[in-house]
Amino acid sequence: MTEILMTPHNIRGSDGLWMINGPPKIGTRPDFSGDTSNRIKVMTFSRDGSHLAWCNGTKVIIKDTGTFSTVQEFDKPKAIELKFSPQGTILAIWENYTVNQETQKGNPNLHLYNVRTGSLVKSLIQRKQTKDPKWTNDEKICCRNVNNELHFFEENEFDNIKTKLHMQKISDFSLAKSGPPYTVAGYVPGSKGQPSFVRIYRYPNFGGPQAALANKSFYKSDDVQMKWNSTGTALLVLTSTESSEQSYYGDQGLHFMGNLEFWDVGKRRLIAQTQAQDSTAFEWCPDGEHVLTSTTAPRLRVANGYRIWHYTGNLLSQVILDQGKELWETKWQSALPEAYPEKQLNYRPVQTQNQTESKGAYRPPQARGTEASIKLHEYESAYDPKKKPKPGMAIEDEPSKSASKNKKKREARKAKAAQEDATKLQQIEKLKEQQKSGKQLELNQIEKLKTEESLLKELSQLQIEEDWS
Repeated sequence: MTEILMTPHNIRGSDGLWMINGPPKIGTRPDFSGDTSNRIKVMTFSRDGSHLAWCNGTKVIIKDTGTFSTVQEFDKPKAIELKFSPQGTILAIWENYTVNQETQKGNPNLHLYNVRTGSLVKSLIQRKQTKDPKWTNDEKICCRNVNNELHFFEENEFDNIKTKLHMQKISDFSLAKSGPPYTVAGYVPGSKGQPSFVRIYRYPNFGGPQAALANKSFYKSDDVQMKWNSTGTALLVLTSTESSEQSYYGDQGLHFMGNLEFWDVGKRRLIAQTQAQDSTAFEWCPDGEHVLTSTTAPRLRVANGYRIWHYTGNLLSQVILDQGKELWETKWQSALPEAYPEKQLNYRPVQTQNQTESKGAYRPPQARGTEASIKLHEYESAYDPKKKPKPGMAIEDEPSKSASKNKKKREARKAKAAQEDATKLQQIEKLKEQQKSGKQLELNQIEKLKTEESLLKELSQLQIEEDWS
């Protein structure tokens, strides 16, 4: 009989850290003791999900997710970021950069630990809070950005810089996960009328004017995001600006989604649509069938909680925290792609029966006093143009073109209004920073600060909803 895998997800909030089983048997994991500290600011899984690490304000803890036994503990109470290397060999721990008052030199704030032995591999100075170093998936190559140079290491030997790639004023880089052969892209922002550019190199061939495999120059770019495909043969570069001709505060876009849409990518067909209001985070489960949405602080400080959905639109679980409690992060346990075999898509909603938690089941403090977390619903699957569809129903026919056109117009108007409000709020934040720094504000700027509360209320009401009529 094939084992049915339950992908857990971890919850981090004001009451600590705990773990919940995913479908098909949703519920608290009694074998995971969790952590009741209210200072858990960071948590992470290893790439294959075999280890979980977090910092509780006292120390960094690594747990084996199979047995929940403690693997290692590190005396790093001020950790602000954690990352496992792809094979789970190294745990990188970041702290805020500080300067020694006596020597006026920087203190090492990036610490690399061997997960198996617990020994410190290397401590380095990382002034910019970026997730360097970066590894290839096989951990044969590792790279970090140090003062206009990319330093490369092999086999996690951090005492020996294998080679360097010098790019004047390089601000970011991206190392393709696949290989060999290994490829790396470096980004240099433009200055004094010169364009920004991204160059791609094949490791370790960095010498000579013809060494670059590809070069792309562009204007209007203060920052980039670089995304490799899975084989490392193509790179997508997303640019953004801090200022523009229209606004000193830059180009930006704000889009409210009051809805979830699930699509069959191969057939380009809409499977289902439903509503997940006030969601601030969204993540696919590694099984490819379920989605985790959550409402988290500090984005929203009321009605914090999370929901689990099936791709046919069914809401399988909902937990809303008690008033005054905050949810900071939800995260599925990671898994390698081969852990879940690919299944044929089903356009019909999952057939389930209503369930409630047993009275004797343990419920975390965040869920006590709330309704039971298991909420299963069955919806109609056929689209009837004479009836108003309900959130969560599977879609088999498309609505009329005129209704779709009118819906898009309304959404566009609301999105434009929301974007205008967001721009004004961003300007207010800039003014507040200037005021804190001691700058004397003009009268009109002071008046603008007074509009913050009304703008926030207006922005919260501009949630775009689907036209079901």
